[in-house]
Amino acid sequence: MILTGDARKVLAELPAHSVQCCVTSPPYFGLRSYNTEPLIWGGGDGCEHEWGGAKAIRKSSGFSAKSTLTGFTSPSVKGRRLNDCGFNTDSATCTICGAWRGSFGAEQDVSSYVAHSQEILRVVKRVLRTDGLVFWNIADSRATSSPGTGKMQPVTWNEDGKTKKAGMKRMGPVQGVPAKSLCLIPQRIAIAAQEDGWYVVSDIIWDKPNPMPESVRDRPSKSYEHILVLGHPDSKGKWFWDQEAERQALTLADSRNATGRHTQGHRDGTKYGGTGSPAYRAKTFVNPATGANLRDVWRFPTGGFSGEYCTACGAYYEGGEQRRLPYREGEKGEKIYRCKCGRDDSWLSHFATFPIELPLRCIKLGSSEWGQCPKCGTAWGRDTVKTREPQTQSRRMAAQDVEGNPMYRGGHHNGWSPRCKCDAGEPIPQTILDCFSGAGTTGLAAIRLGRSYIGIELNPNYAAMSEKRLAREGRLFE
Repeated sequence: MILTGDARKVLAELPAHSVQCCVTSPPYFGLRSYNTEPLIWGGGDGCEHEWGGAKAIRKSSGFSAKSTLTGFTSPSVKGRRLNDCGFNTDSATCTICGAWRGSFGAEQDVSSYVAHSQEILRVVKRVLRTDGLVFWNIADSRATSSPGTGKMQPVTWNEDGKTKKAGMKRMGPVQGVPAKSLCLIPQRIAIAAQEDGWYVVSDIIWDKPNPMPESVRDRPSKSYEHILVLGHPDSKGKWFWDQEAERQALTLADSRNATGRHTQGHRDGTKYGGTGSPAYRAKTFVNPATGANLRDVWRFPTGGFSGEYCTACGAYYEGGEQRRLPYREGEKGEKIYRCKCGRDDSWLSHFATFPIELPLRCIKLGSSEWGQCPKCGTAWGRDTVKTREPQTQSRRMAAQDVEGNPMYRGGHHNGWSPRCKCDAGEPIPQTILDCFSGAGTTGLAAIRLGRSYIGIELNPNYAAMSEKRLAREGRLFE
């Protein structure tokens, strides 16, 4: 299900505690425009806003800016032109109540972007089950010394019966952050969420083997993003995590003990030194046969989105389907395809999709494959049966304890069972939420895994495109 509108208002209409897991990637700070109507953030309810334009500030004598989140004081910046927002955009501030009108991601400063992220998380908190998790995919941004020159897609919206248009450029100066410095967006969001009561369960690194190239000579090229895993403030430190759903292959290092030496095949473990008893050292480093516990660096190549949507007639083309259409050559020799409706100027694509492997993994870990109780919503859990299967620890020999006896694994998965006492019958699929649905990649992953899906998208064209995409996927899995 795709819902169109401001995520804050749409989430306010959903039932409380109806979502098990949220996997989302919000607009990054200062990166691009998504051609959405500017929203109103903060301010007073019922105010008849009087909007004043964002003005540039010139600080010729230098200044210091202290972060309200971390207490960090930035170094003085002398003779540098700084903008309230760091962007060339028609954002505005209400002169009466202080509300800000603009697009999420094009805020006046870093602290405003973090505050708006907090605002989204607060409404997500209401619809998320207390044992649920949020997977918040976010990348850092870097301040520059001058306004960006790369123009992005303009924003258009209707106001008072008139069509208005605002341009926006890429990252420029950011108040309180020196030029060429990272803004530390993921860290600031994590701290702000923690101050709101969220548990920062993990800060996962998404390692991209095929990152965008950067023409820099004084620092490494950027090749990763963050996935903040946040636990519900009311979870009391207990959340659903299906550890067995995703494990990683064992490596040779996994069979070594704390001293870096192998423990197999020796009756006297004391000859290796180290701390703890020989039995402890021999036992601790034996891994389940299913693989090692998943680590917090995930390596996924970026996956381009191949879908194209015609906003004129609503036709959706996946993969190479568009290339079968008639086309004409543009001014630079590029192919401009003509839709079956006859239009060639109404194409819509999405350039900021993550690979489907990422939400697939998040959904597997954060929700139950078997579903939930139809009455109370508690997720069904895996049953583990104690067994005595021989445990393999190295390529050359079986694992042995200090007495030379073979070691055994402690159990294995043997089905699912309810974790509540409702006795309400067969389970129903759990619900996955993406409050910035975009092209619907999280929904695609949810459908493939048999979960229910709620996507929220502000741009009606993207919402229509993702509906077409998910409808096609749903037919394939019927």
